[in-house]
Amino acid sequence: MNKISLFIGILIMNLCVIGKTQIINLNPDPNGNPWIAGDVPDVTPEIQAIIDQIPKMTLTSEAAATDFAEVVDNSQEIYMRPVFGQFGGSCGQASGVGYTFTYEINYLRDLPANDVLYEENWYTPMYTYNFLNNGNPYNGTWYFDGWDIIMDNGCPNVPNWGGMTGDPTRWVTGYNNYYSAMNNRIDSYYTIGIGTPEGLDIFKHWLNDHNEGDTIGGLSCFSTYMEGYSYDTLSSESAEAGKAIMKDWNYSTSGHHAMTFVGYNDNIKYDLNEDGLFTNDLDINHDGDTNMLDWEIGALKIVNSWGYSWPNPYNGYNSDGYCYFPYRLLAKTIDSISVLSSKLVYVLKADSTYFPEITFKFKISYPSRDNINIELGYANSACQDSIMGESNLHLFSFQGGNYPMQGDENYEHLEGGLDYNYWFYDENWGEVFLIIYENDIYNQYDGEISEFSIIDYRWNEVFELPYSGTLPVDIDIDSIALSIEYDLLPFNMGLQGQEFLCNKICRKRCTISGNIEIEFGQGINVDFYNGTLVVEEGGYPHHWRQCYHTC
Repeated sequence: MNKISLFIGILIMNLCVIGKTQIINLNPDPNGNPWIAGDVPDVTPEIQAIIDQIPKMTLTSEAAATDFAEVVDNSQEIYMRPVFGQFGGSCGQASGVGYTFTYEINYLRDLPANDVLYEENWYTPMYTYNFLNNGNPYNGTWYFDGWDIIMDNGCPNVPNWGGMTGDPTRWVTGYNNYYSAMNNRIDSYYTIGIGTPEGLDIFKHWLNDHNEGDTIGGLSCFSTYMEGYSYDTLSSESAEAGKAIMKDWNYSTSGHHAMTFVGYNDNIKYDLNEDGLFTNDLDINHDGDTNMLDWEIGALKIVNSWGYSWPNPYNGYNSDGYCYFPYRLLAKTIDSISVLSSKLVYVLKADSTYFPEITFKFKISYPSRDNINIELGYANSACQDSIMGESNLHLFSFQGGNYPMQGDENYEHLEGGLDYNYWFYDENWGEVFLIIYENDIYNQYDGEISEFSIIDYRWNEVFELPYSGTLPVDIDIDSIALSIEYDLLPFNMGLQGQEFLCNKICRKRCTISGNIEIEFGQGINVDFYNGTLVVEEGGYPHHWRQCYHTC
């Protein structure tokens, strides 16, 4: 058997410490591109508490009725983008966005991503990474932190963001870039426990049939300590002979790194104990028990974000960015450290049909984005003074480092967009709020909001209503709330009598019909925007007051 250890004589360079995470370069080739590891935060009790709140995927009846294949390789599907090299310490987003989200949303849309010609179907890790990295190109992040951002407000494709890599402090500007992002969403995400044969079976169903009995399976993210691995190549007795395999893992707490599972192969064989046999039913580790830790047959397939030179940079020998990972390592734990962090993989379900109906457009400048938080809010009617509900955005939220809104030394206003109806689609709202919180106890910073409007895409129209107050508004107090009244008259008021006590807006054709009474309270304004109020025979409006705009 041709045995090689790829990490003997590792050159460790570009060493720095961020929190509890040690960033290291694991590429043994001093002239090669860096293989950055240590770019996923360690699983602290606080992070574990977050992980524990993620829903756990269970086997569905459709999947249970589906036989999974012996071999699944989703890297061969058209939805899989080519292997790429991550920027800095962005492995969590490289796995979660660059590979997994890209694959899952293209799978639902049946769009190709397997060639540079399809760059418009690629999604950049840098968009989410730059909201999460505190402006530091080696700060580590978890994939689910990026998924939260995509759930909140979507993700731009590579052309709209401006590439796969770039300035780690940059936040994209331009409302159209944010609006295009809002159409690319995640519906939900889950964990799957893979430390047991039963958990592995559920996971294999995800890879085989999306745990839904489908004909095509999905991808998943995981993290592991990369400095603990030894490598080899598969022998001629195994499927995929000559391909690389991560043959074993020894105790390590260095190089915590995110990668992506793309498939599995039940016919991969590796003779770990060198007895000339390939078995899953012998106690090869001599612990007195025969279990998953003894399996020498079967492996998952990994794609990494270290470019095509991984796992062997010195020659072209099976260095394609992919490697096999034995099933038995899923169950392995040394000194309470499991090979896969928390013995979990993470999967997402994309939303390919989401349409943002109501959005905010704004322009804002501020010299230290770490010190402000942007939220959305609503009130039930235009005459309410108090905000009834607020969003909980995972972007523009006291983050991004001590930089201006667009990053680095760019002090220009950032033009952004936020998806309003994702947060308040089911609410009965009549007034909308853009809320800015400032955390500047020493009064060091001043910024301003120079534009704010609501945009309504319903009814095959694009209707924009700007803020009616005086702009710009200075950001120099703890909180600012700019509001726009947007309480629409019903299109058909022929069901029952109604009394309107707050300002209203008439869009399109609003009809009063039937033998009913519609009463507008004293002092109420009705603004018309390309709208018509029609009083049909039998409809009686009372207490009418001249509106601001004419029909």
